[in-house]
Amino acid sequence: MESDFVFVAPMIHMANIMSKWTKNLFVFSFDHQSSLAPQPNWLGVPHGRDLFYLFGCPLVGHEIYSYSDTDIIASKYMMTMWSNFVKFGYLTLNDYLSTLMEILITSFFDKM
Repeated sequence: MESDFVFVAPMIHMANIMSKWTKNLFVFSFDHQSSLAPQPNWLGVPHGRDLFYLFGCPLVGHEIYSYSDTDIIASKYMMTMWSNFVKFGYLTLNDYLSTLMEILITSFFDKM
């Protein structure tokens, strides 16, 4: 797909280069697809959609998009994960491991 060529491949290439100089290197991939997304699942997650979740749009609503309860959980998880990364310098789940399991289970059943 074009997005893999434009975004993913260069990101992985750069990460491989940077990993020669640092052991503290992180690559983030947002793969959550809302069950209410207007595009078909085979298209994947549109570029930049992670920002809606990072800044809490599912919690407060958006004039164009609708969000499910799973999207709200995913947004809370993502905001906590990124906040903890900023505070501690590494990804930490804290009490959100159970929330992650809830997201995975709910997402699985949303797609059935």
